[in-house]
Amino acid sequence: MIITILSFMFVVILMAVVIKDIIAQGYNDEPVRARIIGICRNGIASTVLYELDNGDRVSLSTPDRIADTFMVSDTGMLTYHETVFKSFSRIR
Repeated sequence: MIITILSFMFVVILMAVVIKDIIAQGYNDEPVRARIIGICRNGIASTVLYELDNGDRVSLSTPDRIADTFMVSDTGMLTYHETVFKSFSRIR
């Protein structure tokens, strides 16, 4: 009986931690300054390679209708979540 209660409490605490992390990740979509250093077009979704200001490189699948407006060396504010492209706004 006690083991069952402890197991249940462990599962509830674990779920609370996981849910908290998922919610926190949803709010980490802050734009970062980035430069486009490569574009590979394939007809449906292009893969665009961005270099962030801190030197990190991020490769994101981007819809062709959006990627077709990009050029290598464009600089702007990139918004993405983990591996999902959200937006890129050029800085003029």
